This record gives sequence, C-alpha cells and structure tokens, in this order.
Amino acid sequence: PSPSVCGGLSERGRVFPRCSALSFFRQSSRTIHSKMVDFISGLKNMIHEQAGVHGTVYFMQQARKSSSYSIESLDISSNSLWMIENERPNRGGIVMFDRPYRLKHIATNRYLVIQRDLDTDEDAPPTYLFILSPEMMGRESLFEFHALDEGHTYLRSSESFLRITHLQTGFWFHIAGPPKSADKESTTLYATLGISEKAFYEDVFAVTRAPAEHLNKLNLVMHHIQSLVAYIFAFSTHQHEYASPQMNKIVCSARTSLTQLILFCTQSTDANPLTRSGVPIKQNQRLLFDQDLHKLVIEVLKCPFEVPSWDFTPDGAPMIQLVNLRKPQFKSVHLICTLGYRLLRQMIRGTPEFAMQLSEYIPFMQKQLPYRLMVADTLMEIFKDNRHLLEQMDSDVLSCFVRLSNLKGKPQARYLNFLCELCVCDGVGIAKNQNIICQRMLEGQADLILPVRLDPITGEVQVQIPRGFSFDSNEQEDAVHEFTVEEMANERTLA
Repeated sequence: PSPSVCGGLSERGRVFPRCSALSFFRQSSRTIHSKMVDFISGLKNMIHEQAGVHGTVYFMQQARKSSSYSIESLDISSNSLWMIENERPNRGGIVMFDRPYRLKHIATNRYLVIQRDLDTDEDAPPTYLFILSPEMMGRESLFEFHALDEGHTYLRSSESFLRITHLQTGFWFHIAGPPKSADKESTTLYATLGISEKAFYEDVFAVTRAPAEHLNKLNLVMHHIQSLVAYIFAFSTHQHEYASPQMNKIVCSARTSLTQLILFCTQSTDANPLTRSGVPIKQNQRLLFDQDLHKLVIEVLKCPFEVPSWDFTPDGAPMIQLVNLRKPQFKSVHLICTLGYRLLRQMIRGTPEFAMQLSEYIPFMQKQLPYRLMVADTLMEIFKDNRHLLEQMDSDVLSCFVRLSNLKGKPQARYLNFLCELCVCDGVGIAKNQNIICQRMLEGQADLILPVRLDPITGEVQVQIPRGFSFDSNEQEDAVHEFTVEEMANERTLA
C-alpha cells in the first residue's frame, strides 16, 4: 500500500519547490484542544505533552491492485500534512536519500519524535511512543529515507518509493494494523502505523506533493482558530475589562472568524451567515472537524459565562451572567454565540457522521435554549435523519422540548417544528418518541392542540383558531434580525 506524501510550507506560507510534506500520520485528537486549554490556563508557552500519536496511512483502495493513482482522488485529512525539514533548518536543497531529516506537522507546527516509554517495567520489553514536540529533540526527532531503487539518490515526487527509519533507534516505520475506511463515503483506507526492528514488504511508501488548495485551506482555518483562542483566553482570564478597546478588538476579530468559517462550509450566494444554507462542502466540513473546531466553538459558547480558570475563591463570578445575555450591553457576545451555533449547524449539515460528534454536547445546548441563540436549529440538524440518536433520546430530553414549545404561554413554532423532527427519521416514525411527545403534549400543553374537523363537502381539514392566538416567529432572533455582513464589519463598539 502506498500512502501519499504532500507539499510543504515555508514559515511565510509559501510552498517550497524542493520540499515535500508527508501525509501518512494523523495527529493526536487532542492537539488543537490542548493548545486551547494551555492558552486558557494563562501559560505563555505550550506544555510539552507526552501524548502518543496514532499513526495512520492514507491510500486508495485500488492502490493494492495498481501502483498508479492520482493525488487529487485521495481523501486527504488536514492532519496528515507534514513537512520534511532539513536537520539544519536554515539550509535548503532537494531531499536526499540516506540523510537525516525532521518531520514537522503542519497543522500544529510540531515535530514528530519517537521516545522510549519510561513508565514500562524494567523487565518488560521496551515500548516506544510517537510524540508531537514543539522543539527539536536531537536524534529522537531525526529520520532517514531509503530508496528501493539503488539508482535514485533523491526524492522524485510520485516516482520515488522508499522506506523510513528512525535515526535514534534504527527501527523501520511499519504498517501494524489492517486498513479500514474513515467513513462510509470515504475512498481512503487508514492503517495504524508503528515501528519494527525489521523491514517488511508493507513498509514501502510513495511520495507525492499535496495540492496547494489543501494547504491554503488549512492555513485559512488555522488563522481563524487563533482568533477564537484569543477570545476564549480573554474571557477565561478576565485579562481586559469588557468595555475596553482591547476586548472590543478581540470580540470583533472572533466575530469575523466565525462569519468566514460559516461561509467556508457551504456554497451559496447568501453572504449573511445567519441565513446562509446552500450546499454543504463536505471536504471543508471534515477539515474543521479534523482540527477539533467543534470543541473550540463549544468553549466560545461557554467562556463568557464561566468563572475564570485562575479564580479559586468561593465568590468568583463570570464576566457575564447567562441570564443577562439578552441585555443591550451584551449584544455583541449574544451575536458571537448565535454565530457559534450557526457554525456548528453548518459543520454537520447533510452528514450524520459529523452530527454524532456533537451528540455529547446536547445537554449543554439545552441549557442555552431560552436565550434566542438559534440553538433549536442546531439541535434540529443534529437529530435530522439520525436514527441512532433519535432512538437513544430519553423522556427527560423530550419533555424539555415539549415544555419549551409553549414558553411564557405563547406557542413557539421553532420548537414545534423541532418536535416534528424528533418523531420521524427518513419517513419512518420513531414510536417511542411519538408516544412520549404525545403524552406530554396532552398532559401539560393541551392548549397547543387546536380543534380540527374534516369538511364533508370539500374534504378539507379545517382548524379552529381561538381569538388572539398567534405563534412566535421561528425565523431570525430579534437581537440579530437585521444583521448583515456590512454592519458587522463596520461595528466598532461592544455595546
């Protein structure tokens, strides 16, 4: 099996003409989240985590039958892009065989390191860990490429087939597990990568430059991630006063990033992020999930309403109380939260596999339902045509949405629509949900059920509407009803 090897970036973001970036590893799922946690904790330097990196190899299914394949047809994860860096980074040149190089992970800007696990017993055989380190670590971070064809002395893109060894241990990179697919629609297989003392037939890899589009998109997303991390840090540490110019700049930057990421997820002519739907771009959605952006957005939704991470006093208070969110002075934070939920909705549209990754945050989202943040739209997208989640819903969750459907004595159309989504999946009814919702509606919300009759002459269903009866709007939330991209760009104050 032949994984792809992809083009690298310089520090200024330009593609090196003579450098390649490997795409046969996948970073730890905690890397971006760890960066965010370190930032929130007020640390100025990244913590050197000793976390294992699970290796994966990317190759097409037909690659086992034929040695020819197209890099454009590979479903490459953004976490699989690596840059080959010279042992002395200030020196360039072509990538030569049998010379030491470092492998730098582009998404996290960290080096791949193989270290012995010191926690194992002395009598047990030694075990080794793949680690992502922010620093160069001597021979532990150096690797050599070995050509299969003795006539080749340097990498020649897809013409080069090679084996890889770790300089410190002398071990060979080895495909340790059977290949498997990432999801049902993926054309790419994944295999666990390990190291072994002997070289096997499966240790052969191919080298190919990554499309520039992949690198440009990753750079764009990483830029916006930094804006969101700065927003989380500011609210989690109370670094600035809420109405200060510094906080205003941070909030405006985060708002712009959320807007651009919403536009990044779908194809549409609607430039308003609060109304944009369009056709989902699954490749871009996957890129955002690869970088754990959904976890970052959840922290954006939490941080203004939580006690600072450094405040251990009993009377510690958040910068904003959630119950005060709809007050005029906090409308910018209200808009940030609304855009956050809109982004989560766009990230999962049309893909139940992505929606499953948000299922663990459903209880948190329920707590923010009453504050007009378009939470119901996001929850509706999570449950839409997702039978696995719908069948697992308990009666407490369903009862909560039934109560919200008649908030303050006024029928809420958006929650009634949501209850409809919870009853049916792909045109087939979910009997358990139907029974619970019907029972709760008849017990406590009977005023929502209007009398109906069938006209014997016309065959039409007629509804008796009481005088003064009206539904609450299920469209734009009043705080952001007239939001436009131009207004957002020109707004300069938090109030």
